[in-house]
Amino acid sequence: MPRLFQFFIFLIICSVVQSIQINFTDCGSHSTIESVSASPCDDPYVCIVKRGDKISTNVTFVPHKKISRLILKSYAKINKISFTVAVPDYNGCKDHGLKCPLNPEVSVTYQRNVTIAASTPLVTAVLRSQLKDQNNLDVFCIESKIKVVLK
Repeated sequence: MPRLFQFFIFLIICSVVQSIQINFTDCGSHSTIESVSASPCDDPYVCIVKRGDKISTNVTFVPHKKISRLILKSYAKINKISFTVAVPDYNGCKDHGLKCPLNPEVSVTYQRNVTIAASTPLVTAVLRSQLKDQNNLDVFCIESKIKVVLK
């Protein structure tokens, strides 16, 4: 019986998705960014993702003014060339853990789940994510490294 119990514990540990704080560069946020995390991600400096994987990211921030609208923009920089990344559910006020309007000086967390498409190029890139407000100002702007690999 102890071996079965040990095996059960091992399965539980293996099934836990690891979420870690990732290293990022603030590229002009008008809010205070408290943390950025991603899962699955093992390396805080270069998040390695596999085609077909579902990636969850959280950005916790404190806006300094009332925000009534949030629009996500995303770009990938590969060898100093930037490409726009299509964002189908770009409305940050809907289905991302936020309820607009956001009040000033209150910590909130933007949540995003993305499946890495099978057609995504196998590259290392700098991913820029910008959440823009009703005045087209960056509520947050973060850059982090990502590497796409085969599954």
